[in-house]
Amino acid sequence: MLNLALVGLLAGLLVSPADDGDKDKHRSQATPATEASTPEAAITDATPGVPHVSLGLVPTDDQVDARVITSDTYAFGRPVTEAPIKLWVEFAWGEAERVYDFDGEPIEFGGDIVTQRVGVGAHINFLNFPAFQLGAGAQLNVAQRKFQAGSEGGTDIESDFGLQGVKIYGSARGRVLGVHGGYYIDLGSEAEFDEIGTGFGGGQVQTALANSDGRSATFFGVDFDYPSDRFRLFGGMDYFILEGADEGEIGGESTYPDGSNDGDDILSWTLGAGLRFGGFEIGAALLLHTQLKDGPLNATGTGVRAPVGGHLGTIAPYLRFSPSFFPASIFVKGAVNSEYVDYGYAIGGANDFLPLLGFTAGITVGFD
Repeated sequence: MLNLALVGLLAGLLVSPADDGDKDKHRSQATPATEASTPEAAITDATPGVPHVSLGLVPTDDQVDARVITSDTYAFGRPVTEAPIKLWVEFAWGEAERVYDFDGEPIEFGGDIVTQRVGVGAHINFLNFPAFQLGAGAQLNVAQRKFQAGSEGGTDIESDFGLQGVKIYGSARGRVLGVHGGYYIDLGSEAEFDEIGTGFGGGQVQTALANSDGRSATFFGVDFDYPSDRFRLFGGMDYFILEGADEGEIGGESTYPDGSNDGDDILSWTLGAGLRFGGFEIGAALLLHTQLKDGPLNATGTGVRAPVGGHLGTIAPYLRFSPSFFPASIFVKGAVNSEYVDYGYAIGGANDFLPLLGFTAGITVGFD
């Protein structure tokens, strides 16, 4: 409750609760006479009796807020330029019971994999001009993973609900295009094993899952969000350079036949559209990603993983509500972030998980 109170207080300081008419009135009163002397500045939405005409080819100053921060924040809404600090809190839940094999055919995984995640993030702009922003941000994630054995029998195991990782990034953007880059620090717990028996019949049995893949990553990307009052077109590309994991984790030491455990990069594409009306925005994003070297089917049971990549295409619908009486936005999207990329509702893939159900819901401050 204290966190929500602080968020509400900060929102009241940073985001004006006035409606569009009040904002236009305020903008008109605050515009110096010298600015109104030019024809381009004089013809605005607030000028009585003069219709505002925009061909949509060049964004106006009122439209430059329509930008995302990184490609996994497409459901947050439009960042508000007047609020140099943005905050968000989100909860995600997802389930998968099948994977795509190497030929793209769905196969049973032998149980259900359930993921829960909570993310808390913040972004601040150091330069906050109408047509250019330069800033930095971070998001901290806590997560839990569960394996629920199927009807054929088996043992349910899970990880703790603890720290998973933190994403730190910087971004720069103009009227439509933006670039960003940063570092993902893995903070997840490791899998746990118990010794069973001794001698030839001895071995280990897993008693707890890891809540991350044990790898940190460098990432960079570009994104765009074309501004319009009613229609939104957005997209982006991200590239993740995954580091080798600690021994015993996925991608651990001597994972591949050449003795390496790195080079497992991820290339991710996002392309979506939305429709805005009143305080609502409804839309969907097409999510495509390729993992160049790894995947859930790569384990051979001998401690060596075949260096065969995987790919997946999903659709992520989203709905955002920004009520005039509440200084924050509420969103829900049909996707769950695995650590690096969003998994929506599957349309095809190979050597990757086939998501069954999942959603992410949250509250944002500093987004309209």
